[in-house]
Amino acid sequence: MMRPAIPACFAKTCGCFLSETMACAFCSTRRSAGFRTRANELVAIAAESEEIQCTRAVISLGAWTAPIARTAGISLPIWPVQGYSLTTPALASAPVASITDTARKMVFCRVGDRLRIAGLADIGPIDGKFREDRFRTLLTTARGIFPKAGDYDGEVHPWTGLRPVTPDSKPIVGCTKVKGLYLNCGHGSLGWTLSIATASKLAELVGASAAQS
Repeated sequence: MMRPAIPACFAKTCGCFLSETMACAFCSTRRSAGFRTRANELVAIAAESEEIQCTRAVISLGAWTAPIARTAGISLPIWPVQGYSLTTPALASAPVASITDTARKMVFCRVGDRLRIAGLADIGPIDGKFREDRFRTLLTTARGIFPKAGDYDGEVHPWTGLRPVTPDSKPIVGCTKVKGLYLNCGHGSLGWTLSIATASKLAELVGASAAQS
């Protein structure tokens, strides 16, 4: 059985870098339950066993953004879509540029000495389940299209995760009806691709709002 890998090491590395260079503090052991507001203004982030007092916060929780936003009375058109990918050792015939097969809804991308094969999607609730047959479909299709691109019998790393998708595939960035509460969400499968641009846009909005208050 292939079990999806969790990219925890990458997240921890990013966290360490930000802590050292930007004086950020991460509360990875606390689970957010929602927000507390008063007179349509943000008062605190509600954690499982405590409240974190604050006057500004950004909701950027991937597929979990919509349910958390509802605790502040904010409705968002975001739906969780389960995406799948496989990463294998790349061989000499692996493509040097990203290739999208629109007919099969698959993407092939060389990442250093590895070949990433991504595609397929399941729309559904956040329940922790996934379809293992999707990985077999990716592997079989990759063998058929690029038989000499990857070592498909070698070390194959499967991944699956929920992508926060909006109806028009555009991220939602900006203020909300609750003063002090902002949104940076709905990036779909392009979270890393769009992250710098949306973060820059949001930083401008938050800065302008702070200057006016």
